[in-house]
Amino acid sequence: MSCLTRGNPDALLICNGYKDFEYVSLALMARTLGLKTVIVLEQEEELVT
Repeated sequence: MSCLTRGNPDALLICNGYKDFEYVSLALMARTLGLKTVIVLEQEEELVT
C-alpha cells in the first residue's frame, strides 16, 4: 500500500470488494496514509458492525 502514496495525490482508491474486518481495516489504514479512499456499498447490509 505504501507504493500507492507515491502516485497522484488527487487519485482515488476505490474499494469495492467483500467487506470483512481486514478489508475495512486496510481501507481505513489507507486513509491514515493520506489516500483519498472510497468504500463502495451497494447495500447497507454489506457492512456489518
